[in-house]
Amino acid sequence: MSELPKAQIEKLLKEFSGMRVSAEAVVELLEHLEETAISTGNTAADLAATSRRKTVTQDDVKLAVKGNL
Repeated sequence: MSELPKAQIEKLLKEFSGMRVSAEAVVELLEHLEETAISTGNTAADLAATSRRKTVTQDDVKLAVKGNL
């Protein structure tokens, strides 16, 4: 199901940790990011629908992110 590139996730982990990164760590972070993106996207879509809009806006996403924290 993953559409995010594993190589990019690994690069980010290495860059910000300064350490080697296991394949399992990459997969775990990838799964977490995907779940978070899906949840945030669904919440943003619900906010747009509640406002009777067909377009998800930046403000919808910002509100969804705040709600998911």
